[in-house]
Amino acid sequence: DLLVHDAEYLPEDYLLTRTWGHSVYTDAVRLALDAGVARLGLFHHNQDRTDEAVDGMVDDCRRIATGRPLECFALHQDMEITL
Repeated sequence: DLLVHDAEYLPEDYLLTRTWGHSVYTDAVRLALDAGVARLGLFHHNQDRTDEAVDGMVDDCRRIATGRPLECFALHQDMEITL
């Protein structure tokens, strides 16, 4: 099971951007947990976000999913995933 989900915004960004058609990464984690998927790949990162900030989002996803069988990771250009 794999869910690939938009992760453009941080929760604090969303109040100003909620009508722009993109998602908050924490909502993606909750959806993945509710759906019972095994893996969550976050994509469409904000172009102003550093690699370290994206890593922090992934770390937070893992913290939110603690104790649940969910692998969280950031997708990147040219990445290949075996299904």
